[in-house]
Amino acid sequence: MVNAFWQEVVLINFIPGCIIIFLVVFLLFNNAYEKELTKLFEPVLILLAALVIDDNLHYFAFLNNPDGFMHLVIVYLGFNIRIFIMISLARVAFRNSHRKYIKNGLYIPAFINLLVTSATFFTDSMYSLTEEGEIVIGPTGYLPHAILIVFSIFLYIFSVHIWRAHDRRSEAAVICMTLTLAILGTAFELIFSLKGILIGVIAMAVTFYYLCIHIDYFKFDTLTGSLNRTSFYADISKLRKKNNIGLIAIDLNDLKKINDEKGHIEGDMAIKTMAHVIGNSINNRSTLYRMGGDEFAIICKNMTDDEIKLMINNIREQMKETKYSFAMGYSLWNGREKFRDVYSRADKAMYVNKKEMKNTGGDMI
Repeated sequence: MVNAFWQEVVLINFIPGCIIIFLVVFLLFNNAYEKELTKLFEPVLILLAALVIDDNLHYFAFLNNPDGFMHLVIVYLGFNIRIFIMISLARVAFRNSHRKYIKNGLYIPAFINLLVTSATFFTDSMYSLTEEGEIVIGPTGYLPHAILIVFSIFLYIFSVHIWRAHDRRSEAAVICMTLTLAILGTAFELIFSLKGILIGVIAMAVTFYYLCIHIDYFKFDTLTGSLNRTSFYADISKLRKKNNIGLIAIDLNDLKKINDEKGHIEGDMAIKTMAHVIGNSINNRSTLYRMGGDEFAIICKNMTDDEIKLMINNIREQMKETKYSFAMGYSLWNGREKFRDVYSRADKAMYVNKKEMKNTGGDMI
């Protein structure tokens, strides 16, 4: 008969172990396509494996040397590993931020906690162990919990922010789900004195988060970071037939000439510049898509004809700051026609504008 110790070990490790193995295999297979994403999740995966090992050592020490120094070290590491996992996930969420001081600054609370909680080896102010191996939290022992709560609130707020950005709504939902399940897992472990729930929840949540970003990888254009053609048609299928929905068609001028005379690197720069200018000029009721080559489209929701015209003029003014130009045309959806007819009208208006620009050098629709 298998003894109780090994039964407990299997119970604690089987599910999180399977999830970690799955994630490792998936990362290895997918590394060639998403090296940056793999690199982002490597620290999370290493910390997750370290937490599994720490939980097992904690259980072993609890049975064999409950009030020993090694058990205290294991508890100390466990508290800190959890915080570093949270911060590593926060860095994944902030992967698109160009402000390195924000991403690097996330580690400051973790290192402060690492330093402060080391006081547990010299005093009982943080936490100590009874002869039975139970953890007794001292006056300052709730610092790790406070840091986790602050980071959880911070990530909840951040998820609301990226939800409003439209193009990261699925990621925002996964972040909220991850935080909620982690809180519930912690509560169940504390209330019912159970082991292995939190590590299983964290492993599952990390995997879901990775898969969410992996799926989003196929929604975005790799050159510009804008949503791609597939996302455009997927979003169109979700639009309801109602008024105040418009479509703007955009086409970069002279891309072939740029490629022929200055090379494709310069052509790519022109496309990236165009996407950057448009992305910074539209409001949160509009979404930019790269349809292919030098063609872009903007879906406008709950915007009047005058508001769309105002936004188009704003885009044009911003584009004047660059050495490139593009033609634009737009159309409103009256709710009684198929959306492809709206797209066709906007596309025709754009080509009319392009012809006018070539003939007169003007930029009016």
